[in-house]
Parts: sequence; C-alpha cells; structure tokens
Amino acid sequence: MINSIEDNDWIFNIIEEKISNFLSELGPKLIRVALENLDVYILEDRNKSIYRCKGKREKTVNTSLGSVSYKRRLYEEKISRNEVRTVFLLDEILKLKFLGKSTLKQAINLVTEALAESFRNVSKQNDSPLLCNPSHQTVKNRVSDIANLFKNAETQRIQKYYKNELHGENQVEILFEEKDGLFLSIQGQKAKKEIKLAKVYEGWQLERESSKRYKTINPLYFAGYENPEQFDAIVNSGIAEVYDSDYLKTKILNGDGAEWISKEVEMDATVQYQLDLFHIYEKATRKIANSDDRNRIKKLIKNKEFEKLIDECKKLYENELDEKEKEKLREVYIYYKNHKDFLKRYIDRDDFKLDVKQELRDLGTMESSIHNVLATRMKGHGLSWSVTGADNVVNLRFYIKIKLKKYKKTLDNIGNFFEPPSKYYIYWEEF
Repeated sequence: MINSIEDNDWIFNIIEEKISNFLSELGPKLIRVALENLDVYILEDRNKSIYRCKGKREKTVNTSLGSVSYKRRLYEEKISRNEVRTVFLLDEILKLKFLGKSTLKQAINLVTEALAESFRNVSKQNDSPLLCNPSHQTVKNRVSDIANLFKNAETQRIQKYYKNELHGENQVEILFEEKDGLFLSIQGQKAKKEIKLAKVYEGWQLERESSKRYKTINPLYFAGYENPEQFDAIVNSGIAEVYDSDYLKTKILNGDGAEWISKEVEMDATVQYQLDLFHIYEKATRKIANSDDRNRIKKLIKNKEFEKLIDECKKLYENELDEKEKEKLREVYIYYKNHKDFLKRYIDRDDFKLDVKQELRDLGTMESSIHNVLATRMKGHGLSWSVTGADNVVNLRFYIKIKLKKYKKTLDNIGNFFEPPSKYYIYWEEF
C-alpha cells in the first residue's frame, strides 16, 4: 500500500502544492463574486427615479490575493432638472479607494516588504500573476502613496497644533525626548545629508520581571529633513495629539550637542537639555590618543566631575606639542567647555525636583533605535536616495514600528453577498 502511494506521488508536499495553487486561483474569483453580487443588490435596491443604469464597466485591481477583474454598473444620477452626474454606486457604497491599481491592503503589503529590502528585490520576489507582478517603479509609487497619506495627516496635525486645537488625553508629568541625525547618501550629491530624528517616550520598564533589560514606554518616532523650527513643530504636535499639555510639567531632551537640537531649549523653558552620555564618552575615545590620558578623562566623566574634566582637557590641549594631536585635543576641550551646562545629568540638577513614582534612568536609546530601525535599511551596499525617497522610507520605517502594525482590514457586512458557485467547491477528484 505504501509503495503504491509513493509510486503515484501521493506525498504531502504534492498535496500541499495542489491545494495551495487551488486556493490561490480561488481567492480572486471569490472577491469578484462578492463584488458583483453586491452590485446586483444595488441595482435592485436603488431609487430608479434618481439612478438610471448605463450598463456595466470592467475594472481590474491588484489585491493581496492577486489580480481581480470585476464588472460593476455605471449610473446616471439625476441631481436636478438640468444637472446629472455619472457614478459607480458600488464604489461609492464601499468607499473603494485605490492607490494606482492596488487596494490599500495590497499597497501596505508591498510597502512593508520595501521597508526591509530594496524596491528591486521586492519587485523580483513578487514577480508572479498571483502577486500582481509589480515593477520596481510600482513598488516605489506605493511607498510614496502610503507615505503621502501619513504626511497629509501630519500636515493637518501641525495646523491644529498652531491653532491650539490638539488636546491629548494621556496625563504624564514628564516625557523623555532623544534627538539625533542620520547622514545618508543623496543622489547627485557628493556630501551626505542629515535627516533629523526624534524619539519621545514616557520612561522605562523591565522587558520581563526576571529580565535585567529595559524597554521604553509608549515610544513615538519622528523624522524629517525640515529646518529645526519645522521639525520641532512635527515633534511637538505629535506630543500634543497624545498628551495633555496642561498636565505635563517638564521634558528631558537628550542630544549630541548639535545646534539644531539644543535650539529647542531657547523656545521652551520647560525643556531640560542634557548632552548624550554616549557622545560625551565618544569624544574622548576618538580624539585622545594617549591611553592614560584617555582613561583619566573617562574616569572623570564616570565620576561626574565635570568641572575638573574641563580643566584637565584644557591642560592636555595646552601641553601637547604635536600639532595634529593638539588640534584634536582642542576639539575635545572646546566641546566640553561649550556644553558645560549640559554635562550634568538631569536627575543630579538642583532645579529638577519632580517627584514621580517611576524609576528615573539616564537617556541613551537613540543610537540603538537608529541602528535597529533605520541604518540597516538606509545605509551601505552603495545605496543613495532622493531627499523625498529617504524621507518617505524613514518615516514609514517609524510608522510601521508603532502604527501600521495595528492596521486591520474589516470585512463587515460583506458576508451576505458572498455566495460562491458550487463549481468552486473542492472535489478530491480534481487531484
């Protein structure tokens, strides 16, 4: 018996492949049946004195199940005695909106893949009739379409922010914000261009009770090539949409010392700025060649002896004889001197008197966020971007991390029109 089955190829992978192929062909047909059945219902239920049927028109769309061609009726709607318009009632009732020829779900599927791999790779991986054979340009267009949806929402949010119309409901007394930049290769330009990034969160919590690793609470991400004032509007409007600004008492801002980051302190007295600890150490690590001097400076940083740190860096600079090393030491000294007010950690400052229940920790999650969320997709392998293209992918990488993953396509009220013909039922004889 076993030999007989093996001789006739009745093995699991053959069965799996046949069923998979059958269902792949069945899906688009069932979508067509559901839509055309609903169109018949609309024909019979319409107000005939207002809507005059003008015949059927065929439409082809790309769905997550494959390419679907279906026919729906065109109507002439009587608006007044002398005014009429043409309308597809099926499209209006279902509020059908397409991005190019793609449904929103299909577009999001392509975009999700494109946020992890190049547009050309996504095109190759979807090169089959079932997956609608999207070209490299189609994938790029869908990324642009989805990004524009979020950009439009962002623009409306900023407009409401300027009008003081955003009133978030979440009540927290303190928020933590980290800002940094990512330099990306831009097409046609020799110099890389920095895209601004921000991460806002409520604090930290253990990943698990038994874990020693922490994760940030309710992170929000923002990105853009805008100037500092415009970028701050993007970030602060996002905060105002979620949080009650009247309840919020302070925001701790963490950055690497770039002028566009610290500029926010000048505009908002409630913001407390501190220099990122990673960059404080990094400046000594990269610029101080002598290991003994370097270790001594790092020890001062660790012990939070910042006044002494600046004095020691000044001495190193003044006593150095080698001109190249002297210039590096001068850079270290100037960096610490110019940021002396921001070296002290926020929790050690006299003016920080906020009493909160949660554990207060030092900031510094942005570097890992950039690497995990962005750098692996945006840099290396000879990649170069247009400014718009980079902005689209970076923002969608952030959106997919916190928003798009919540996307759900509802199918309510469609079941009544879904009556597949018996020929679509599975018959084992077909195998």
